Formats: sequence, C-alpha cells, structure tokens
Amino acid sequence: MSVVVLNKADERLRVATSGMPVREFRDLVDRRGDEPDAWPAHQRGRALILLEKSAEARAILAEARRLRELARASTIKAPPGLADRIVDIALNGKARESEKSKPSRAKRTAARTPRTR
Repeated sequence: MSVVVLNKADERLRVATSGMPVREFRDLVDRRGDEPDAWPAHQRGRALILLEKSAEARAILAEARRLRELARASTIKAPPGLADRIVDIALNGKARESEKSKPSRAKRTAARTPRTR
C-alpha cells in the first residue's frame, strides 16, 4: 500500500477538476438551498462538477428538494389574531388588555398546585 501526500497546489488542482468536497457541497445546499442559481458564482461551478460525478451529492440535492416541497405543501396556519398581537406589541410595547387579563401559564400552574408545608 502506498501513501500519496498532496501539497496545497495538488489539492487545489484535484478540487478544481473534481468539484468541491461533498461536505462543502452539503453546507452550500444547507445554507443556500437547492437552486444552483442561488449559489455564489465562485462555488457554483465546482458544485455542478461535483453533481456530475457524485451520486452522494445528487442524493443531497434530491433530499433538499424533497424537504422544500414538503415545506411548501405544509398546511400549518398561525392562530387567529397572532399577527395583530405581534403588531400591537411591536407598536405599543405591550400586549392588549385582553391578553394582560389572562394569567400566564406559570401562574395558572401555580394556582392548581397545592402548597405543602
């Protein structure tokens, strides 16, 4: 078994001709998404080379696309009035009077918990 030691110039040449390392590609997709147009130009070329050569990179991209589609299909809705409450707090620095009159979860729990001495 022989061991090949690459210097920095050899490593740059290897990456330039083979694309980027898979871990870097995964980070790129995690940060910038699954659309190559959204990737920075200085990384896009190397990423596309890697996609041509690596089944693992293609699987990473396919997984990111599936996750995006699942997120788009999600039907989770905010509770009624949430946006109004957020705007009120942002503008007034406080919740509406109706919200203030409700005891907090901690106070409700404390009220239900019997005290022992």
